[in-house]
Amino acid sequence: MTAERVHRGGEATPEAVDELLDALRGLEVGAPALELGLARLFAVGPPAYSVLVDRLASEDEEDLALALHALKRAPSPDVVPLLLAFLRADETPALGKGLALAVLEHHGLETTDPALFSATLDLEAIWEAQGKRQPESTAQHEP
Repeated sequence: MTAERVHRGGEATPEAVDELLDALRGLEVGAPALELGLARLFAVGPPAYSVLVDRLASEDEEDLALALHALKRAPSPDVVPLLLAFLRADETPALGKGLALAVLEHHGLETTDPALFSATLDLEAIWEAQGKRQPESTAQHEP
């Protein structure tokens, strides 16, 4: 696939980016075809990164491996905000979150910061389940 096919009318389409990514599936890291494909992908810029981040929600091992490899090589300023939004989404699968954290760590973020998880974990529910904190409705009615 050529870079021209990825760009239609000057803008990248998600379908064209998906087509390019599908062509890269199964290629070994360091293979010339993978390197050329990633160069084309990175030439697309931020629209391609959104598709890569979305692929972290896949259950397909090749999709996950390709997305992980490409996102680690993508420019930090472009992918970090997308990854943070992905982490905070309710529907994000656990494996996808783990891979997103690996990419964030690769790009130099401190992944043990509780702020990364505050939007995705209901700490009150966890504490209640562990018996460490009473539910608010009960605590408010006690003298």
